[in-house]
Amino acid sequence: MNPVAGGQEATPSDIAATERLHKYWTSGPGGQRIAWGTAGDFDRCVIELERHMPGKAEGYCNLLHKRATGMYPAQHAKLLRGGKDKGGG
Repeated sequence: MNPVAGGQEATPSDIAATERLHKYWTSGPGGQRIAWGTAGDFDRCVIELERHMPGKAEGYCNLLHKRATGMYPAQHAKLLRGGKDKGGG
């Protein structure tokens, strides 16, 4: 059994549809609009997806960022700051 939200079982078509969405928002037209790996990518993702999934966009964009760039947004931001924590630490 492949459980999904609400105790429902994921079907092969559910899994395929989810994968299509992941691809659309990482390497497809949605991902191109977001321009992963460039400044502001996470914020653009949240703006794009908030209308489709109110209140859940930040979490999904966090996962999309990891899939598209190989690192989570916080890791990417720290790398761009030269390994320094926010606030100069």
